[in-house]
Amino acid sequence: ASIKGNLEKTLFYFDLILEQKLEPDQFCFNSVVTTFSKSGDAEGAKRWLAKMREHNVCPDDISYKVAFRCQPVEVFNPTTFDSVGKADFKTDSCEI
Repeated sequence: ASIKGNLEKTLFYFDLILEQKLEPDQFCFNSVVTTFSKSGDAEGAKRWLAKMREHNVCPDDISYKVAFRCQPVEVFNPTTFDSVGKADFKTDSCEI
């Protein structure tokens, strides 16, 4: 679903995982982040990086790469990364 950038379908499957009382992993979250990115929604992708942490899932390099893929190079602002950067996500339960 995320390859086609289909937000509705991707979120449906993510919700299904939660409804089944399963714990979403990095792959699940990265699929959602990728979908938002492919849809051109950088803010949505960043929100899902934060949601990963809420579920005690550590964003990895892929998470960050796909989250910022949708931002044009001339518009990319390094402080955008800092606002959701790895330093913000360090906790005792997550070593990045």
